[in-house]
Amino acid sequence: MSHIIETLMNWIFAKLAFVLEWKYFNTTTGIISLINPLAIAPQLYQVIVADSVAGVSWLMYVIFFLIQLVFTLVGIKAKNFGMMLAMLVSVLESLAIIVIVLIRT
Repeated sequence: MSHIIETLMNWIFAKLAFVLEWKYFNTTTGIISLINPLAIAPQLYQVIVADSVAGVSWLMYVIFFLIQLVFTLVGIKAKNFGMMLAMLVSVLESLAIIVIVLIRT
């Protein structure tokens, strides 16, 4: 099975090489990765200042936290500083939301 997956991934890489090997690929993905913590920031602000956190799912943020943690590690492995930093900030935001929601419910 791993041979099939490796063959598939090599085929996909070959088809997308013009993008994946672009000299600005890591810089661009790092910058675009910053959208994630920017998107979470308003929710963090709301759980801090709102009178109630009803309707905010801490479980959803646990799932986000796990995904962001994995992509932090992917950023480290790929030596993509922008991705690593953006996902690390997102991890901290999600963790803050989880803690605040659990304390306030």
